[in-house]
Amino acid sequence: MMKKGILIFLTLFFVTNNYCFAQGNNLQFSKSLFIELEGSPVSGVEIVDNYTLSIPENKTVKIESASLGVTHSNITYPNIPDFDLGGHIFLNGKLLHFAGNEISNTFFPIWLPEGNYLFELVGDYDNNQPTFKAYISGIEFNIVQ
Repeated sequence: MMKKGILIFLTLFFVTNNYCFAQGNNLQFSKSLFIELEGSPVSGVEIVDNYTLSIPENKTVKIESASLGVTHSNITYPNIPDFDLGGHIFLNGKLLHFAGNEISNTFFPIWLPEGNYLFELVGDYDNNQPTFKAYISGIEFNIVQ
């Protein structure tokens, strides 16, 4: 009797768990995405690197995270005290992520339907010759009917 109760509990647990936390019956994993942007501004605030993500018909992308760092004259963030990084990541001209203020950073995930999306890394030049690096990760899904 005890084994039958445990079996029923486990069956209900797994069925309920899969139903509640699944992405849906119409999404099928396609591939992982990792976008790396890097560059150094020459003067002022400027776009130092960009990447165009093209999502074809019957696919969608879930952006899971974005991070940003900077290297200044052999010192790497976050080891620079009281330093304004001046780095930003934009998605189609809208701010996706910026360094230095975690409260204002975008909440993830972000779902992108089919279309073209431009990621831009913007950096701010100073005398320390900064190099900005951005990392964006996501998952591509096939939409199945």
